[in-house]
Amino acid sequence: MSPAYTTPAFHDFLEKERKRIANAYREVEEIQIDYQGAYTRFKTDHDKTLNALVAQLDLATLDASLREPVDARVPIEQQWIAERIAELDKQITQGVQLADGLIAKARKEQADLRALNPKSNEQEEKLKTDRARWKSTLDQLNAQVSTLGHGLGFIFNAWKIHAIDRERFRAVGRLEEIEKQLAKVRKDWQDLGAMVDKNTSGWREEWQKATTRVATLRQERDFLAQNTGTLARQRAITFVFDNLKTPTENAALKPMVALNHATDDYQTALGAIAGILGVVKSVDDGLGRFSKSVKTLMDEQNRHDQFLAPLNINVPDTINEFGKTWDELALVARDEKVYHEHPKDFVKQVQPFLDARLTAPQIKSYFDALDGALKSAMSKWSHR
Repeated sequence: MSPAYTTPAFHDFLEKERKRIANAYREVEEIQIDYQGAYTRFKTDHDKTLNALVAQLDLATLDASLREPVDARVPIEQQWIAERIAELDKQITQGVQLADGLIAKARKEQADLRALNPKSNEQEEKLKTDRARWKSTLDQLNAQVSTLGHGLGFIFNAWKIHAIDRERFRAVGRLEEIEKQLAKVRKDWQDLGAMVDKNTSGWREEWQKATTRVATLRQERDFLAQNTGTLARQRAITFVFDNLKTPTENAALKPMVALNHATDDYQTALGAIAGILGVVKSVDDGLGRFSKSVKTLMDEQNRHDQFLAPLNINVPDTINEFGKTWDELALVARDEKVYHEHPKDFVKQVQPFLDARLTAPQIKSYFDALDGALKSAMSKWSHR
């Protein structure tokens, strides 16, 4: 008989399911970490051995089973080189245009600054002229006050002095305003010059980067164009050796075959692990959202518990059966030492989970069953 849960118990059930999922994820992830380290080591040895073989072996001394695939691969590599040269030509053109554009920007801004310089000078000279005129006016007014105020004149000429003081204050105020305007003109010019210097410096750095990149691209392009035949054959040999999987009597190539198989095995295992971890995480994310909805429902029920009777949620056996997947997956991945040097064996163990137990239809059925159980209970909800 299917177990029945109250809303809080159902929420606890969902959270326990998430813990089982997290445990399975953690066990598989530990193997992923182990395989990533092993793959890195094998790939390093693989590339080192491959480069040494390509540099040392003479293709002419190899049997036809290797020479034929190399010859068949050469035209493909020649096409790749031709496409790469075309792409480099495009990037070089774009790089040159970028560098020229940066130069044009710098020159324009400097030209604009030079064009503004006479205007700024003219404005400053006008303010200086105004300042001199008002300074002369103030000096004359000061002299008049001094004359009128001589002796007891400040008593008999008080009304005249008072009138002149108004003119003096006006002159002083005007001089202060002119000084502020002069300071602003000079500061604006300094700020503009500093901005242009900063922009020019930045564009110069960008131009240097652009020209350096163009030089690097040209160097690669010229190298490819001048050595197309040699490079195409070298790349063809590299491709054939890199994909050599069949046993060979050539002693020098036997390590390459073994390394090719090992790196392929670890790549396959890492791909399978990434796939299963992705599925596990997506299920946990979905279950987390569902659990959050149940928690919201539970809180709402608690707020109105005097009116609403407790829910009675019947969980189908299919849900519990699906949940066993997590414990079994964790059990398969628990002892990473068993699979440390045998990634193919681990793939055999986890592939059935992806192919038969964690398929998209099964996951959908799982969530449909959870949703159906909750909706069925809510449809029978009654007031107290």
